[in-house]
Amino acid sequence: MKTGSTQSTSAGKFTPIIHAILVDDERPYHGILPEFARRQPGVVCHPGCFSGAEALAKIPGLGIDLVFMDVRLGEMTGIECLKELKKLSPGIAVILISAFPPDDNVLRAVEAGARGFLEKSVVIKELGPALEAYREGRTWLSRGAESALFASLAMEATKREVRSLMTNKEWIILELLLLDGDRKTMPDTLGIKPSTLKTHCRNIYHKLGVRSLRALKVRLNWQQGGKV
Repeated sequence: MKTGSTQSTSAGKFTPIIHAILVDDERPYHGILPEFARRQPGVVCHPGCFSGAEALAKIPGLGIDLVFMDVRLGEMTGIECLKELKKLSPGIAVILISAFPPDDNVLRAVEAGARGFLEKSVVIKELGPALEAYREGRTWLSRGAESALFASLAMEATKREVRSLMTNKEWIILELLLLDGDRKTMPDTLGIKPSTLKTHCRNIYHKLGVRSLRALKVRLNWQQGGKV
């Protein structure tokens, strides 16, 4: 946040000025969020950026404190842009926004250093609390984003628990099974005998308390079609 820049409020208190900017590839949104941001005490909203490339070229030279950045920017994701922007301006704060239901992007955003995550459906209502959290050095998550973060953390804990039960070979086979790999070609892919594959599968099922591949997928109900 800029030092020495303050604005007097109606209560006579001085609020540090926040220089903010929006990065979003959807042009209509540039007329909504900045308008509401300007109504907040002590906020100066700069003309926005429409792509990640434009943001990386423009923002470091503007003295921006806080960036509101869409998760989906077309040529790169908001999280990718956040990581690159942090390299250029380490002290800058970024709050991710998304028009889509929160998912594991929330965890990735927080791990990348985001100071918040808001759904576009609630961003106007939660803009004030998010700015206050920023001023106090806190991270602000909308309720949906918070729930998604907790779910992702629980899933990561489950993955670590499962990984600890498996040998390296069993873990590879488990990944292939969950990716709907062809069990007929797995022995050749892995360089093992079909009977050895059956033994590994039996051990995996036993360790996870299931009796079939279908039950295995229900037991491990994380990202269908994605790696464990």
